[in-house]
Amino acid sequence: MSALSNKLQEFSIFEGIECHPAWHGLMTGIDTERMLRKIQVPYTYILRKGEHSTVENEEHYYVSFVLPDQTVKHQALVVMIGADGWYYENTKPGGPYQNLSLDPVLHLIMHCEEGQCIPLIKR
Repeated sequence: MSALSNKLQEFSIFEGIECHPAWHGLMTGIDTERMLRKIQVPYTYILRKGEHSTVENEEHYYVSFVLPDQTVKHQALVVMIGADGWYYENTKPGGPYQNLSLDPVLHLIMHCEEGQCIPLIKR
């Protein structure tokens, strides 16, 4: 992959995450807990900004979601750009992926069945 196409891929996946309907940007864990505790539907989730990364081609995010027992889980997620696509890492690495959305892998990150993930759209 050329440097230009690598840069376009990098921009696209990060932009794809931050333009996702469930994107809530920079939110504290406490504010996220308060918001999601009001939700009664398991696997309702938001995407939010994680810690600042000092590594080029890498961004940190959280997928915060409601579990079936109504507790809230904050799953840390690192998205990295490689020569052959993007990768994610939380409990174990996944990738490479060419699509420009987290949607196809969210159920793997949230440890649920495909189709159970429900985005909480920011109003």
